[in-house]
Amino acid sequence: MPLTRRYILPLILCCLALPIRAQQPAEEDEANIRFAQEIHAQLDKMNTELHQITEEETRQGQITPSGIRSAYFIRNMNSKVQSTDRRLKAFNVRWEAFNAANQAFISDHEDLMDKMTAMQLRLQAANDTLAMQQQRCAAIKDFVAAEEYILAQDSVYEARYKQAFAMSFVQKLTPQLEKLKATNQAQFEALQEQYDKTKAAYELVPQLQDRADIVNECYYTIKAKSDKIQEMKYMPLLERVKEYLTSLAYVAVILILINMLTAKYKAAKQTKEALEKQAKLIKKENQYPTI
Repeated sequence: MPLTRRYILPLILCCLALPIRAQQPAEEDEANIRFAQEIHAQLDKMNTELHQITEEETRQGQITPSGIRSAYFIRNMNSKVQSTDRRLKAFNVRWEAFNAANQAFISDHEDLMDKMTAMQLRLQAANDTLAMQQQRCAAIKDFVAAEEYILAQDSVYEARYKQAFAMSFVQKLTPQLEKLKATNQAQFEALQEQYDKTKAAYELVPQLQDRADIVNECYYTIKAKSDKIQEMKYMPLLERVKEYLTSLAYVAVILILINMLTAKYKAAKQTKEALEKQAKLIKKENQYPTI
C-alpha cells in the first residue's frame, strides 16, 4: 500500500502537467500568426507608400519639348526630383531597418519572402529611376548654362575676327596678332567643352532637340570665324589683292566648267529625246499592214 501511494502522486502530477505543455505550442502558434499578420500589414503599408513614390517619379519623367523651353518648368522639375530624393532616402532607411529586424522570421515564411522579394525589386527600380532623373536634371542644367554661354559668343568672335583682319595689314602688329590668335584658340577650346556638354545633354534628353539645333548652328558659325582668325597672318596689300584676284579666277574657271557641263547635258538630253521620237515614228510606220 505505501508503494502504491508513492507512485500515485507523481502520476497525478504528470497528468496535471500535460495540459500545460500542450497549451504552450498552441500559444506560440497564435503569437506567430499574429506577428506574421503584423508583418503583412507593415509590408502592405510600405508597398502603398512605394507605389506613391513611383507614380510621382512617372509624372516627373514626362518632359515635353514645349515645357523644357520654360525656365519655370526646369526649376519646378528640379525641386520635385529633390523632394522625391528626400522621400525615397527616408523610405530606404526604414526599409533597411525593417528588413534587419524581421529577416529571421520572414525567412521562415514563404509568403512573406515572396512579398519581400517583390518589394525589393520595386524599390531597386525606384532608386534606378530616381538616379536617371537626377542625371537628366543635371544634364538640363549643364545644357542651359552652355547654351547661354555659346549664344553670347557669336558677337565676340565677330569682333575678334575684324580685329585680327585689321592687324593682318600691318607687319609691326604681327606679335599682337599672334597673341590674339593664342587667346582665340584657348577660348575656343573652352567653348568646345561647353558645346560637348550640350551634345551629351541632348543625347540624354531628346526633348532638347529644338534648342540644340539653334546651338549647333551658332557653334558652327563661331567655329568658322575662329578658324579664319587662326589662319590670319600679315600679308601686304598687293599680295592680298593678287590672292583675291586669283580666287576670282578660280571661281570663274569653275563657273565656265559648270556652264560647259550644263550645255553638254542639255545637248545630250535633246539628242536622246529626238532619237526616242524617231524610234516611235518608225515603230508606228511598221504597224501598218502591207498589201
